[in-house]
Amino acid sequence: MATGAPNYKIILCGEYGVGKSSLFRRFMNDTFSEERGKKSSIGLDQASQCFHVNGEDVKVLCNFISVIK
Repeated sequence: MATGAPNYKIILCGEYGVGKSSLFRRFMNDTFSEERGKKSSIGLDQASQCFHVNGEDVKVLCNFISVIK
């Protein structure tokens, strides 16, 4: 039986220019850029954060996959 904080995984993938990088940056650094215009990124990244939800610690792993057609 597993012990410790529950783990959740989120995978961000999709068309370019829809905001995946912005969501990932917000998750990792708690920052947001109001810069306009589409900038495509290429790559794969991963980050994890622990949150305190309803009196319980929860670990969230976020995978970011960015591709250009």
